[in-house]
Amino acid sequence: MKRILPLLALFATLAVSSCSLLDIDDDDEVEQEGGTAVDEPTVSIESALQLERNRAVVLPDEELRVGFTLRIDTDIDGERPIDLRYEVYGYDSDRYAVDMEQESLTSGTLVIRGIDASAGYAPSEVWLRVDDLVTGASSEAVLRLDALECSWYDAPTNNLYAAPAQGGVVELVVECNTTTLLPLTVTEEWIEYDPAESEVEELADGYSIQVHRLHVLPHGEGSEPRETEIALLSAEGFIIASCTIGQEVDFEASGREMILRVRASAGNARTVYLPLYYIEECTIDWGDGKAERFEQYNAYGTGLSHTYAEAGEYEVRISGRVSQIRSEAMPEAALTNCILAVVQWGNLGTEVLSMRDITSLESVAPDTQGAFGQIHTFDRTFLRCTGLTELPEGLFAGATAAVTFEATFYGCTGLTTLPDGLFEKCGATTFDSVFAGCTGLTSLPADLFRGCTDAYTFHATFEECTGLTELPEELFAHCPDVINFTAVFNRCTGLTELPEGLFAANPRANFRGETVYYPGSSYIEERGLFSGCTGLTELPEGLFAANTQASDLSMAFLGCTGLKHLPAGLFASNAELTDVTSTFERCTALEEVPAGLFDGNTRLEDVSSLFEGCKALRSVPVDIFDNCRLILQCYYTFGWCPLEGESPYTEIDGVKYHLYERSENPIEFTVPAGNSCFTGCTSLDDYEAIPETWR
Repeated sequence: MKRILPLLALFATLAVSSCSLLDIDDDDEVEQEGGTAVDEPTVSIESALQLERNRAVVLPDEELRVGFTLRIDTDIDGERPIDLRYEVYGYDSDRYAVDMEQESLTSGTLVIRGIDASAGYAPSEVWLRVDDLVTGASSEAVLRLDALECSWYDAPTNNLYAAPAQGGVVELVVECNTTTLLPLTVTEEWIEYDPAESEVEELADGYSIQVHRLHVLPHGEGSEPRETEIALLSAEGFIIASCTIGQEVDFEASGREMILRVRASAGNARTVYLPLYYIEECTIDWGDGKAERFEQYNAYGTGLSHTYAEAGEYEVRISGRVSQIRSEAMPEAALTNCILAVVQWGNLGTEVLSMRDITSLESVAPDTQGAFGQIHTFDRTFLRCTGLTELPEGLFAGATAAVTFEATFYGCTGLTTLPDGLFEKCGATTFDSVFAGCTGLTSLPADLFRGCTDAYTFHATFEECTGLTELPEELFAHCPDVINFTAVFNRCTGLTELPEGLFAANPRANFRGETVYYPGSSYIEERGLFSGCTGLTELPEGLFAANTQASDLSMAFLGCTGLKHLPAGLFASNAELTDVTSTFERCTALEEVPAGLFDGNTRLEDVSSLFEGCKALRSVPVDIFDNCRLILQCYYTFGWCPLEGESPYTEIDGVKYHLYERSENPIEFTVPAGNSCFTGCTSLDDYEAIPETWR
């Protein structure tokens, strides 16, 4: 802190008359012989300077006036001149301006003003001093400027005030070391605050109790509670005191109801079950003039139902908080004849949603009120809802927290069309089996995955969509970070052609196949990118041209029995390719393999079962693996292919090295394992020379 130069230096030399405070008697001896003073009158002012108050708080733009008095004591009679000098000074001149107004010889007023926003931020002091210039006596008084201190009076834990969900008044009570009203800092539109409604009760020593009233509006939107910080005086970013106003959602607010269209019929004994699995609290209007209230109700094993007096269709309105909506709350028989439509999702604060196997469900509404805002996974949500024929735009418009869509519409065989941008607002990362088994789909919208920029895996997404005959070239154009396209179109038997740019926007993509084992059974299933697409007869040469990081194309065209020819440049851009296991296995119509098919794939390691079971394949170029010197595995590569001529070899310095002879030149080749590589290839010219383990 720094000292302010004296703002006032007052010198007063007064000849006081006989009526003044000090009188000097004419008979008093003033001087002894030799010039020594005798009975010199003195004035004592030590500890005589007093302030009206010794502590205060001065805030920005605030002026404080504190009176002072000086007590003068003397035992001398008669008149005597009094020579006094007053000085006032303080610290923090950048925060405070200090002045003094003298009203008489012995009284006056200190004036302190807060001149900066930081006034009241930290403690400071103002000093007043008076000197008797005749005797040298002095007196000082100190006014301490305290930092503003406030605390919430009778506050809840962590200073978190709960506002009613339906709205209302919240009172904040503050204890302060100032009587100046300190208005609150309120920034949210859902809280109304008028400082004029505040009340200040003054206490002793400059303290006060301040009461502030906040008018909180109802919270009837979304599914998340809301909070905001309320602050008292903030100077230079320093918050003197703060608290939090929190408000839960009013789930029973008007307009938030979920509306279901249900059917009471002889087939269900006019008894309708609802898929309400766990209820926090809700009211159900059954649509026949009857309503029921439920709280903390778990429908597991019990089922929530209502029996109607007459058969017919009814609108059931559900309002309140239902954290889980699951068809498991309904008996199996009710899944086929109770729920006809979701007319309105409303917003019940649902965190788990599963309408799976409700085959009577004919239509669903778009989410217009954020009903899906708290749902993270849409796994099997509408699985096998075979009654659905179409989906509305905006169905997942409120599903902003969604991460995965796994088997969401699996087996919805009634679906014939899908809307553009179905998942646009979601930000989901995985779409495993989302439309698998939707055999009624004949085409897909080009912008189906618009906005899905976070997606990284499409696994079996359209598996067994046998009705699809073609694919839009831009299908995955909005998903630049996809790394996995496993079995995406497995057994889409209706596909007859593929667009060349289908994967053009997915440079990081891989296309590995997978083997599925079924516990308790010897049955296994092999699935790849287009495996089992029996309607394909040819492939576009640039299908994988943009996928320069692809290392795995195993099982990609396994079982494509209609495929007759392969383009020579199919893998030309895939320099990282290492695995082509079973890529063309059981392509029974394949008649030839073009020269140079693997010329650009120098890192190739596994060619096992590559052409296994290609029963129409009679010859392959002998130099098919010339540039593939790193092959490690070639089990069953040409198994049961009726190959003629010589088996593949690489000629180096005039010496032929067949696949089974690469071990003879470990400098040029890795040594591959080739169990049964040429099994059944009895028409090969070098068949007898092939080691027994290789055939």
